[in-house]
Amino acid sequence: MAGVKNEGRDIGRGRARPLCEFWRTARDGAAAEPIASPSFFQPEVKGFGLSPNPHDAIYDVMFVLDTNVLVAGLFSRRGASFWLLERILDGRLSIAVSVALALEYEDVLMRPAMLARGWADAEQISTVLDAILAQAVLVQPIRISRRPALPDPGDDLVLDCALEANADAIVTMNVRDFAAAFETYRLNILKPGELVAKLRKEEQ
Repeated sequence: MAGVKNEGRDIGRGRARPLCEFWRTARDGAAAEPIASPSFFQPEVKGFGLSPNPHDAIYDVMFVLDTNVLVAGLFSRRGASFWLLERILDGRLSIAVSVALALEYEDVLMRPAMLARGWADAEQISTVLDAILAQAVLVQPIRISRRPALPDPGDDLVLDCALEANADAIVTMNVRDFAAAFETYRLNILKPGELVAKLRKEEQ
């Protein structure tokens, strides 16, 4: 699995490119420079080994994150979701995102109820989200939408992106919500903890 990030990878039928410029254009109407990983998002977390290591593997596999993984990672610094977000920010984990899914991320994370639960304020959340999107690969356009395929319209956005990106797995806190995606499209559906375990095993 080790290799150069995204090198030689088939991103399905969509056109893949770094997301930050496209995301900023879609959201604000003007392009902006990529944003570096925010320093406040790099604390020491016991048991997860978050300190950057230049010898760690960079994976050429591709994942798509359900919105609830971002919510969990920004709610607590001591879980598998945070570990994955840290890996994305330092370039050791590749994710695919569509514009529609990026907008879904922002909509959910910026809700007052979500901000009240997390450890970061709106400005910090925006900075982290922009940094994550700057590391993502844009899948554009979504040529074939399967909506409605799942009970939650937000999950349909995740499914569309994963299928268009030819993703190796969808990462979600609620595996049952994607049962139909596995049965119909044979997509791997992983919980954050399961992916962390797989990645740590690969690094040994």
